[in-house]
Amino acid sequence: MSVTVRRAGPEDVAALASLRWGWRVDEAGEEPAGTAAQYLQTMSDWWASHPGHVAVLAQPSDAPEAVGMAWLAMGDRVPSPAGLRPRSAWVQSVYVRPDHRDRGIGRGMLGFVADVARTENCAYLAVHPSPRSTSLYERCGYASSDGLLELRLDSAEVPRERGGQAVMSR
Repeated sequence: MSVTVRRAGPEDVAALASLRWGWRVDEAGEEPAGTAAQYLQTMSDWWASHPGHVAVLAQPSDAPEAVGMAWLAMGDRVPSPAGLRPRSAWVQSVYVRPDHRDRGIGRGMLGFVADVARTENCAYLAVHPSPRSTSLYERCGYASSDGLLELRLDSAEVPRERGGQAVMSR
């Protein structure tokens, strides 16, 4: 079976929404906020308003449905006095349907998004891998970075500034 990895267009939003729904609701057990049809509309509206995101689909030659997706969120870096800085990019929502895993599809999609990022003059790609996917990213050349820190706003005690003073809140 051959698989084509390609940049998705607006006409592919139903395939992207279906893959993400299958991953997050059917596979991971996430409770949906609405119906699949409502999610399709949400995904369509969201993508139309986020032109800095690139979606990628993996499509087998012998099947009518896409079996994998990946997203690339790119952003411009702040210019320095020496000139414009390259862009940066985050790999997001890489997913391959369970019945198509371990066939090189994820690796193909990651190679594709890396090529897009190079074309877009990105200095680096970053990702927050799941424990299960870490080995895939490592096989594709990703490495841990001492230069990346994260503040989890959904669970950490976050300092907030009030009246010029930082205060701690939960």
